[in-house]
Amino acid sequence: MFNFLKKKIMREEERIAQDLLIFLKSKEGTGKLNFEIEGAGVHWGIEASSESRSISISCFNYEINDSAMVMGMRGNAHLSKVNVGKPNQFFSGAEYYANYKIESESQTTGRTRNKEDMVESVVDWLLENVDLDTLHTNHDFVDTRRRALIKIRDEVNSQLETFNSKYLSKLDNESPSYEFAELWVHSDDKACKLAQGGEAISCAFLKERTQLACVENATASTIAEGINLWINLNGTTKDLSKLFPDFIADPNAEPFEKCNHAVWHWSQVLKQAEYDEILMVYKPLIERIVKHPKLSQFFSFTSLHRLCLSRSSLYPFDTDGLPLIYPNDSKEKPYSITYDDEKYEELSLDDLVSTLEENVSLEPKPYFGSLDDYLFIALNNALEEIGSPHEAEKEFDKQWVEVIMKNNDGRKCEFSIFGNKEKVRVDFYEEGLNETRYYKGPILEVARKASEWISNEE
Repeated sequence: MFNFLKKKIMREEERIAQDLLIFLKSKEGTGKLNFEIEGAGVHWGIEASSESRSISISCFNYEINDSAMVMGMRGNAHLSKVNVGKPNQFFSGAEYYANYKIESESQTTGRTRNKEDMVESVVDWLLENVDLDTLHTNHDFVDTRRRALIKIRDEVNSQLETFNSKYLSKLDNESPSYEFAELWVHSDDKACKLAQGGEAISCAFLKERTQLACVENATASTIAEGINLWINLNGTTKDLSKLFPDFIADPNAEPFEKCNHAVWHWSQVLKQAEYDEILMVYKPLIERIVKHPKLSQFFSFTSLHRLCLSRSSLYPFDTDGLPLIYPNDSKEKPYSITYDDEKYEELSLDDLVSTLEENVSLEPKPYFGSLDDYLFIALNNALEEIGSPHEAEKEFDKQWVEVIMKNNDGRKCEFSIFGNKEKVRVDFYEEGLNETRYYKGPILEVARKASEWISNEE
């Protein structure tokens, strides 16, 4: 009785892996190879090996769900992912991701939906023992993204050098086994992200970590001219529009470029509220905030279905002590406000605006940037106060920055602050060591410990 409950239902990912294994074993010569299949749930894969070489193949299954709702941070266009290059193509069915190794060390990776091509790459790598160049030549899907970006980097940089540019494009990760490398040009306050755009090059133009414009399908020489104009000559989006015929710019970029960041921010939020299922609920409130001289100086973002205010425009946000707003089903009191996610007060729109106004009346003036920008200044002040010979610096990570300290001996500190400015976290790293340590405490003590670590005193 009830034996049917014990019957195993095979997931599609497992079926895809089993099917691939059967196909691999059917190829001539693969009887010499060692195969293992393992997995659980949605995670299934095959390990194939021969002597010092091996391949790990992960098997995926994708389904398009038009009704799926994307959750996350809205209400803050500064946080938007940089939109440039070929758009993602959504599809249903199997996909295979392979990691090609020698002595268990990753050499390169590749992703494809073509089962036959994946199997032929296994034959080339494990039976023919081809080198990486031959693997790339025989199989376009292997390391395709990074190889395309390297080609763009070399072409654009050769053109930038004709302008004697101080700033050149760099991959954010040079490892051939890293699948998601990005190509960036960074200056102190501006940046460009380059990507493959069809047969040509695409480029996004950012100011203070916020995308204001992009151009698609341009030549390397024209892209380099645009980067030189934007970064070296401190040009504007209006200047760029004269260079690129198909230039796409944020229609509200001008206030941002004139440092009216809050005006730009709320114009973006109000525009998003026209179509975004989360922000639609808050549209009456957003319309009131836009017209309010005090509230409109602050910034916002959403966390799940909550609307949050922030003193800072960028993540990590400066939110300590500021309210969280929730939607209600009530027409008379459509919103709830809380400061600790424990006590909630249901309010009408008028009462909510009055409460917010009262809450922020004693607040310091909001600022453009993030808690990391605050931390960078505060940490260097603390290092100076304790007499440290070291200084913190900002290190670019795609469109964001990290606050770090490092020395020439492979030691590095990364600093972070979330919410309460009284507590800072420092993570200690050392080249060659897999283990990391961290300390969380007052900024003076963090500065002291970090200085000792960088001085090799600890």
